Amino acid sequence: MHDAEVIALLPDVELQETLNRGRGREGKVFICPERSCKHHDPKQALGDITAIKKHYARKHGLEKNWKCPKCLKKYAEETDAKEHLFVGERGIKRCVNYSV
Repeated sequence: MHDAEVIALLPDVELQETLNRGRGREGKVFICPERSCKHHDPKQALGDITAIKKHYARKHGLEKNWKCPKCLKKYAEETDAKEHLFVGERGIKRCVNYSV
């Protein structure tokens, strides 16, 4: 990854996707536009545009329609909200406000 070309993801993800259409993925990394995010660092960047788009929507996007019924933390995806409550098949509780 040391010789990878760093591509900064623009806030307008569709524009960035257009700029990168047709280019090979090898040798490129995509950084998150949020400066406080660990994926803004090229060493922690993601390898393709799809991954960075999904990351941005889930972690920084404004549309978070799923919320935990116990602590009201909001999530962009239902699966993330469910994982917040239980991790794995053993049902290990993750939400600190959750009790059986």
